[in-house]
Amino acid sequence: MDQEEHLPCSLTSYKYGFANQRSGILNQIQSEFWEVFDLKDPDTTPPRTRRKLRIEDEIAHFSDDHYLADLYEDEVIQSLVRFETKWAKKKREAALGSSLQDEFTSDEKEILLKLPRKEYILSSKESKFAMMGLFDILFGYAYNHRTTEGENTVSSGWTVCKLSSTLSWFDAFQNLEDVVRSSFQRSLCFPLYRNWRLSETVFADVKDVISLGKMTILKCLLEVRQMLLDADQHYILNDLYVCDYCVWIQSVKSSTLEKLLQALNNILVKKSDLDLDLELLEQAGSLAVKEADKICDQHTLSTSSSSESSDDGSDGESDQDISNDQDTDDYDREKLPVLLRKCHISECQSEKNS
Repeated sequence: MDQEEHLPCSLTSYKYGFANQRSGILNQIQSEFWEVFDLKDPDTTPPRTRRKLRIEDEIAHFSDDHYLADLYEDEVIQSLVRFETKWAKKKREAALGSSLQDEFTSDEKEILLKLPRKEYILSSKESKFAMMGLFDILFGYAYNHRTTEGENTVSSGWTVCKLSSTLSWFDAFQNLEDVVRSSFQRSLCFPLYRNWRLSETVFADVKDVISLGKMTILKCLLEVRQMLLDADQHYILNDLYVCDYCVWIQSVKSSTLEKLLQALNNILVKKSDLDLDLELLEQAGSLAVKEADKICDQHTLSTSSSSESSDDGSDGESDQDISNDQDTDDYDREKLPVLLRKCHISECQSEKNS
């Protein structure tokens, strides 16, 4: 265990910010930004406690109903997955012989001129913090880009921050698999669209960005910076993280990014890796849908039989016939799987434990 965590809060101020190098900054201004951070007391909360609280918060916010709705009613999701990002387009054009060279816009050039000129001398541990945080922020950015189809909204800054454990919980990662799993998990707990295939596609998007090199990454970070400026009070995260990332990434060696990309290509995230019991939930959802289909078929058969009986021997409808028709009209197949799922969860859990 980290010796730092044994120290009483009065003797230490825990770190956060770019490469986990800052401390003691937020204790005086925390009340001004309480809506921005999910971690309410970063200066006195140890790293292990931050992660524990973060995971507990994710589990608490995960919605079975929302996840199943995006699993079975996925027309919009499919459209978002098919969307061609600007990075995918660039790679496709490059394969046809076009140049991969990026150019900065006049606004981007102006911002770059205003950034401080700094040299970063990071320890091995701090370099890992910085690189893991880079992936974390890019995942939130890539999710926003895909789900808005490249047209940022007033919620874009919120989306990037909410999906990033780095920006919302000041969580600092040393392990690449941990930060990838965190990004997947948060993408299924908080944003508008919560779908496993969508998360996998966003993961591929991040790898596309990194494969295109540090200029492309820098342009993404500059866009994140603007999103945070446009989001109420989120500019503090530019001061703590994003501006430093914009400066630092320019000095990162291409070989370092290539190693990061290679490591990401070797990571395969499974549903069982997360803390959300997705496989159990999907099994329960599948049972519920089958039961819903069965009941729907029974309603259809019953209605058909009633109609035939009416045609054969009745000039008018009885009160019971009218009641049956109303029951059929009131039947909502789309709501039934969610209701039935609640009955099947315990059944699936018993099968899982046996």
